[in-house]
Amino acid sequence: MNEGRTMSKNPIATDRSISSHKPESNDYFVPVKGYPKLFLLVRKNGLKAWIYRYVSPTTKKRGKIFLGNYPVTGLADAYELWRETEAMIAKGIDPQENRKQSQEEAQQATTSTFEHFAGLYFSSIQINQKSNTLTRKKGRIELLCDY
Repeated sequence: MNEGRTMSKNPIATDRSISSHKPESNDYFVPVKGYPKLFLLVRKNGLKAWIYRYVSPTTKKRGKIFLGNYPVTGLADAYELWRETEAMIAKGIDPQENRKQSQEEAQQATTSTFEHFAGLYFSSIQINQKSNTLTRKKGRIELLCDY
């Protein structure tokens, strides 16, 4: 995949200036004025995304982190995400590693609950049990979950 390149386009300074960047034959990055390392990636299919390019404080390798799609994530939101990412890097935290760790913790929290395993159990027995038996068993499980 052609990841894109930084173009010598006018830097983004306002929401209005974002619309002036149209898709071209290749993806390209447009810098955001006053916010180093923050770019708008304009894809050849017309999608636009906020990207933060950085050097990892832990591995010293260059990296990119996706901050959101435009217009769902507007310019003001991109500024705020830029500030948060800059603060992480200043503390010596790699934002990509931090995001992966947060996602793993969230997944671990949801997949190690009784309700999760009960759902897996009912999914596995659903094809072999009558509906009234499933309803009775689910009722017992719901009573246990209320404690």
